[in-house]
Parts: sequence; structure tokens; C-alpha cells
Amino acid sequence: MNEDKVKEFDKYFNVNYIKIKRSAKTLMKHSEDYEDVLHNVFLTIRDRISRKGFEGTKYGGYIYISLMNEFKLAKNKEKKNITLDIDDEVIMNIAEWCILEDENNYNAHLNYVEENEYITKVLFEFINKNFNEKESFIFRTYYLSKDKMTYKRLADITKYEYSTLQQMIKEIKKKIRLEFIFYLNQKQ
Repeated sequence: MNEDKVKEFDKYFNVNYIKIKRSAKTLMKHSEDYEDVLHNVFLTIRDRISRKGFEGTKYGGYIYISLMNEFKLAKNKEKKNITLDIDDEVIMNIAEWCILEDENNYNAHLNYVEENEYITKVLFEFINKNFNEKESFIFRTYYLSKDKMTYKRLADITKYEYSTLQQMIKEIKKKIRLEFIFYLNQKQ
């Protein structure tokens, strides 16, 4: 399967080489070795596709993002090392402020995660309380899927009819939309 994707990528790259080269030149206008960078990006993507495959069909975006990453990497390498005087009070104040800001952001993130976990827990309690076991199972499968779950895929997994699943999920979503906030507020 990956061999076909590699051939597909090679064909795309060859057909669109002029356009891709122009994009690389535009991105890396400060650099004269944009063709070398483009060649490295081509080899890296090709190797990645051969090892891991490629689920999408939009190679252009993949190439462009890889070029952007290479451009950012080159820019970061160009940055010079800066030395700071740790005895300077202004520098120390800025450093303390940055550390405090990072700590605040970390704490805010932890609060966000905890709130999401709580809401999800209460949501599943709501589902269990208001729907039968079959509907609860369908919703959990739909909600907890790692990838975007479609009704067709859900029908294949659960062996229920597509139209039944579609109606069931719509009804569950409707009830959540209309009643869950009230239920959540009562729990708090």
C-alpha cells in the first residue's frame, strides 16, 4: 500500500515541480540553497510515506508545511546567542514575570483539563440516566472514537442500521442540547 502512495507522491511532485520550486524560492528568499532544502524535504516526505504511509490526498499542503518547517528551522539556526546580565534588575523582573506567567498558564491548563474531565463525567451520567443501554452504547462509541466517526462507520462497527443510528444520535444530541446545561448546573 505504501509503495502506491510513494509512486503517487513522486508523480505529484514531478508534475508540480515548477510550482513547488517557486514556493520554496519565495519562502526561502534569503537563502540561496532553497533547491537543496526542497530536495531534503522531498526525500524526507518520500521516506516518511514509504515507512508510515499517507492517509490524505493533498500532497501540496504536506509539502508546503514541510517547507515552512525547514524555513523556521533555518531561521532559528540563524539567531545569535544572546547573553544577559543576571545582575540587571530589569532582566530579573522580566525573567520572574515570564516564570510566573508560565506557571499561571500551566495552572489554567490544568483547570481546563479538570473541567473537561468533570463535564465529560457528568455528560456520561446524563446519558446513562436518560437513555437505555443500547443508546448509551451507541453514543459512547460515537463520542469516544479516536477519529471522526461517521454514521456509516458507526453502522459498520455496531451492526445497526444507518438510519436508526442517525436518528438515535440526532435525538441524543437534541436532548443534550436542550437539557444538559440544566443537569450540569444541578450537579454543581
